[in-house]
Amino acid sequence: MKVIAIIIAKITLIVGRILKRGSSLPGYIARRISPNILGQLKQPPNIVMVTGTNGKTSTTHFISSIMEKASYKVAHNREGANMPQGITTVLLENSNLAGVIDADVSVLEVDEGFLKMVTDEITPDYLVLTNLFEDQLDRFGNLEEVAKKIKNAVPKKTKLIINANDPLLVKIGKDLIENEKIYYGVEGLEIKNEKAETKCPNCSKELNYDKLFYDKIGYYTCSCGFKTPEIDYLAKDVNLEDKTFMLNGHRFKSSYGSDYFIYNILAAISYAKEMGITDTIIEKAIKDYKIGSGRMESIAFGKHNTILNLVKNPAGLNRSIEFIDKNQNEDYYLLISVNNRPADGEDTTWLKTVNYQPLQADKLKTIYIFGEAVQDLRAALIESGIDTSKIEVIEDLEVTLIKLKNSPEKTYFLTNYTAMERVSKALESI
Repeated sequence: MKVIAIIIAKITLIVGRILKRGSSLPGYIARRISPNILGQLKQPPNIVMVTGTNGKTSTTHFISSIMEKASYKVAHNREGANMPQGITTVLLENSNLAGVIDADVSVLEVDEGFLKMVTDEITPDYLVLTNLFEDQLDRFGNLEEVAKKIKNAVPKKTKLIINANDPLLVKIGKDLIENEKIYYGVEGLEIKNEKAETKCPNCSKELNYDKLFYDKIGYYTCSCGFKTPEIDYLAKDVNLEDKTFMLNGHRFKSSYGSDYFIYNILAAISYAKEMGITDTIIEKAIKDYKIGSGRMESIAFGKHNTILNLVKNPAGLNRSIEFIDKNQNEDYYLLISVNNRPADGEDTTWLKTVNYQPLQADKLKTIYIFGEAVQDLRAALIESGIDTSKIEVIEDLEVTLIKLKNSPEKTYFLTNYTAMERVSKALESI
């Protein structure tokens, strides 16, 4: 059945290329024919998986870039198809008819809800954990449930590369006694002068933060003894303006100057260092690498270079709003597009938990909103205190984009998962 599944999947891949349609259909068909097809493939000698709420795609892109620069042949689900059928499609695309994957390393982004389904068939050498934020609560229930899913999905032989500044991830690591743990973290980011309402994942008491960077990311302690662990790969002297940071005496530079991208890059570097890749190769790989695909993607729009960014939960939208507010000193416009399809999460109540206060600044002229959940977004903005005169619901996206393109002011674009394609196509068409 394995050979039949591979042949049919490859035929489907060829048809998809002819029709110029990329999809996870080949993997879906292969799994219907042979349900454990991934376990039957001859895997590369090195396998790294990346999971978590935010940053999976960016982190795997940085890892792939580094490994390719180090002359490794990489199999990577670059388009972010991170569920079993998408991962199957990519690995079959890189295999021969005997099921041997032609690569030195597989770099796989894996949806946190489907991690166990994948690790039941493939045992990764390393699993990178990026963060755990509130996301798609209608799908997962709560963060504790997501953490439990991840913990139960980790094979005993897998080494964990964990964000030490995320207490939920650290608790996963502490519970997995038999697994080797490598911790990465950041110091020197802007500290928030506010209280984090985060419960200790070990005893449920309130966590005390010595430093809070954003959401629940920072340095923490609890009276039960739970605290930020000793960090193996610590980014110091972070300069978001220059987009640089120091790690073990070496200054790394990238094209991205936001705090959460520092974490994504650091996670990738941590894996590369564990694989013995030199600082020189790592630096060359990340310095000029552009992720694109809506991940803080730089786009030309009218008279300006601006940003198109994917936001799919409170943490992501908060960080994007803060980034724009901090980096834009002149008048500007903001376009936010949100859908509520199953892939996005049908529960839109998360929109009400976002901090929209920076959007009250006079320099933001108008917030244009669009998408299938536009009324929920409008209600959340108004409930947060945003003046209705500052909010405009878009009736015709292309007409609005033409108007904004001809404006002397800059426009930023934030969209969630399924809304991204619609906005991207509209931007390309005008």
